[in-house]
Amino acid sequence: MTVEQISRSLRIHYYIMVAIALLLVGLYEGNLLPIGSLSSDKLAEAYLSGLMVLTALIGIPASLKMFSWTHLADKPQETKLPALLRLGHLRLLILSVQLCLDTLFHYLFIHASFGYLAIILLFASIFVYPSLTRCKSDIGA
Repeated sequence: MTVEQISRSLRIHYYIMVAIALLLVGLYEGNLLPIGSLSSDKLAEAYLSGLMVLTALIGIPASLKMFSWTHLADKPQETKLPALLRLGHLRLLILSVQLCLDTLFHYLFIHASFGYLAIILLFASIFVYPSLTRCKSDIGA
């Protein structure tokens, strides 16, 4: 694969992540799915709220610093592109799973902290947008 193909694959992943979150918002706001169906389960809400805050505190910095930790630019040329693809999808997966779960939990529990976390994750995903220039700079090209 070329850098252009990898960048395109990562951008598709990025847009699918945002589209799924927006689809969840549309389904719940359009009253196609029941809002607050788990709002009476306060124990699950407390545990999930703490867990999602913890995963956001770990996941956001990890996804932002992932390429500097792996020293991808220092690797041999033949391993740079597969590593870029693998780490790029991992970076987006860390953010996308949390974003979709926080959006879902916001509507299931009607708890504002899940919504705030989803907004924070959406803003954090802007900083890892996989443009072609970012992909080239990540591999040191």
